[in-house]
Amino acid sequence: MLLILAFLLLTSIVWVLPGRYKRYFSFGVSLYLAAHSSFFAYQAFTHNQIEQPIGYFGLLGDIDLKVDYLSAVFIIMINFVVLASSLYSIGYLKKLTHDAMALNLHLTAFSVLHASMLLLCMFDNILAFMIFWEIMSFSSFVLLIFDYQRTKNIRAAVNYLVQMHIGAVFLMVATIIVGKNTDHYSFSELHRYFHHHPNYWVFLLYFIGFSFKISFFPFHTWAPEAYSVAPPHAAAIMSGVMKKLGFYGLIRVLMHVSNNHMQIGFTIVLVGLVTALYGIINSILQKDLKKTLAFSSIENVGIIAIGIGTSYIGYSIEDYALTFLGMAGALLHILNHALFKSLLFLSAGSVEYATGTSNINRLGGLLGKMPSTGLFFLIGSLSICGLPPFNGFISEFLIYNGIFEGLN
Repeated sequence: MLLILAFLLLTSIVWVLPGRYKRYFSFGVSLYLAAHSSFFAYQAFTHNQIEQPIGYFGLLGDIDLKVDYLSAVFIIMINFVVLASSLYSIGYLKKLTHDAMALNLHLTAFSVLHASMLLLCMFDNILAFMIFWEIMSFSSFVLLIFDYQRTKNIRAAVNYLVQMHIGAVFLMVATIIVGKNTDHYSFSELHRYFHHHPNYWVFLLYFIGFSFKISFFPFHTWAPEAYSVAPPHAAAIMSGVMKKLGFYGLIRVLMHVSNNHMQIGFTIVLVGLVTALYGIINSILQKDLKKTLAFSSIENVGIIAIGIGTSYIGYSIEDYALTFLGMAGALLHILNHALFKSLLFLSAGSVEYATGTSNINRLGGLLGKMPSTGLFFLIGSLSICGLPPFNGFISEFLIYNGIFEGLN
């Protein structure tokens, strides 16, 4: 609780600092959050799991801070991408120093987004998870309206916020069903419900709810427009780590599923396959660089879903090699995609900042003028293509190897 109060105090200081110091102070807040949360992640890695009671909070019930291996992996991933994006924003936001109110809102929302993503990975209570889920959605909405004078930005941001709330309704319905039958609202108690009830329909509610954030087809329609108008450091976080928190929630639910594994696995694989094909086809057809990256992100979440679904199909037929390869490949691709997609969005932002456009047809011959950006974009592109020895190859190889293992 003291850490949260300290964070609120630090965030409020941004509003009174001189304009030239605000961006650097915001980076310092990100360092503060990363240092404390990474310490919890380190403890989880060395002690298997840490759990600390925080207290009783009325309707929310007992709140415990709980960090295990899965939480720790996501915490480290969040901190790495956010710190890189925050450092990038120091230069990018120079053009906003004349508008103190807009800069204050933007930097505050950036810090709140970072904190909310970390906290929803640290609480076992599903209602607390949902509160931080909503804070995450609203703070990212504020980042999307960075250029609030453009109608296109407002329309994309509102569309995003509406769809996130539709997804939240599905999550709350599923949570209420579980809570009414168990008298508990925690991830660790999900197994009690799943052990005594058919699993598929409640899973489907959670799956649809998380699908809006992940941007599975057909719940993806917010993503291309949102990423095309978002500042590059915001797009890097939203695509690189924020949508992966949908996978975090989905995996948390799947950890407690006790039946219908085959049915659930086939559902995830089917949605993942359609999403991957839809994403890559639309990515090829785009003229806007950031929309190309947005549809590429949709393709990659489809690949991750194929890995997770394959893992549960393997579990249902007691093929544990298939189970391991599918889930290991999916988790590794979540991490790898966070790295190379955030790199690509930041590089695309540098191109747009220097040229004033993200229209691919108007770009060319930039390597000589922007060699560093060109090198980083090349590394990200080779990774996203899944070419060896880059990281995208390793995770996709595990997923596809698992599929071939299952076919044999």
